[in-house]
Amino acid sequence: MRDALEGYAIGRFASQAEVQRFLDRDRYFPKDRKDGTLRPMTVTRLLKKVFYAGYVEAPGWNVSLRKGQHDALISFQTFERIQENLEGKRRAAARENFTEDF
Repeated sequence: MRDALEGYAIGRFASQAEVQRFLDRDRYFPKDRKDGTLRPMTVTRLLKKVFYAGYVEAPGWNVSLRKGQHDALISFQTFERIQENLEGKRRAAARENFTEDF
């Protein structure tokens, strides 16, 4: 999970579909479809969860963003980069191996 989140934050995965394919290939990551794959909306939800950065939030219960009592998988800065990528504020870095051969 950490690899997927950090990969999307730094541009290793340029799209949510690439994150989905990465997680689909991981035999230990739980899948939510009968065919053994993930739904695209599941990937979107995973990328938006502040929980993985060590924080909790529940606006419906009037719980504002605050530091959780659990260990974080990623830093809060990484979470913020993910959110910027989702909102289209940041573009993925150009891949070094991007040539006509690829």
